[in-house]
Amino acid sequence: MEFILKEINTANMTSAKAETHRAFNEFLEAIITGKFKSFEVRIKRERKNRSLDANAYFHVLVDKIAKKLSKDGGVISPEEIKVKINLEYGTVAKYGNQDAIITLPKTVWVDEFYHYSKWLRDFEGRDGIEYSQYLFYKRTSTLNTEEMSQLISGAIREAQELGIETATPDELAKMIALWGETTKMEV
Repeated sequence: MEFILKEINTANMTSAKAETHRAFNEFLEAIITGKFKSFEVRIKRERKNRSLDANAYFHVLVDKIAKKLSKDGGVISPEEIKVKINLEYGTVAKYGNQDAIITLPKTVWVDEFYHYSKWLRDFEGRDGIEYSQYLFYKRTSTLNTEEMSQLISGAIREAQELGIETATPDELAKMIALWGETTKMEV
């Protein structure tokens, strides 16, 4: 394997980009000179954070669903709908490569700490205390474009099942195309 390191003028780069370039070159130099005996390099596609337009559209759908369901009976807040849709169509939070699962005494109300959690099971611990386990989902503000697209698709399905008018497939395709994608090397 051969690496060619070349000097790039970083004067026109943002400081963050220049620092990333410098750190990457130092990393490659350490590999070439044998300073690292063992290493792992991952390359993955970066997804941009969801756009403000996508976020706004999601909240429009959430509001319409809440209003429609509130007409048919009790009052359901947009926040309740947002949590329900996120738990149904959202993205599981990760801790490293593991799903983010928390165990709490059964007497603790998980919503006091985190709204986007789904109950998994109850069990009795070795200490004789009853516990509940919950799976955490990512907050909508942390979703990338692919995850937000999945969430919006779920909200659209929910809205359509209630007879709520949604954006046309062409409008949605344009919205998704505007989000775009970039690539990033993770070292």
